[in-house]
Amino acid sequence: MPMKYKPKKTFKQTTHQLADNHTWKAPPGYKIFVIDRGAASFNIPADWFMKQIEPLELLDKEPPDDNARIMVTFWRLPPNIDWTGLPLSQRLAARADRTGEHRSAKTSGRHRTRMA
Repeated sequence: MPMKYKPKKTFKQTTHQLADNHTWKAPPGYKIFVIDRGAASFNIPADWFMKQIEPLELLDKEPPDDNARIMVTFWRLPPNIDWTGLPLSQRLAARADRTGEHRSAKTSGRHRTRMA
């Protein structure tokens, strides 16, 4: 059976002016990148650009001249589910124990996760 053609999703980059009393601040030389009306957001260098939408890919330069990129996979979870009982750190540690894939992670800055 032949595979069905699945067209690539297109995206429309938009720039919105924030309200005067907003609290989002980007350091000089950075811009705020927002996904799904604020479900996820982070700062990226001002000259970076979005290459594709799924998975979301942000690059510093066009390939093959790029030196850095960020790829983000974003899932919209069903509403009205209480996720507080899901111990994410314990589940990740258990998976690492099962697979033997223990890696150290380095993070810097402020990180937050918000589940609706």
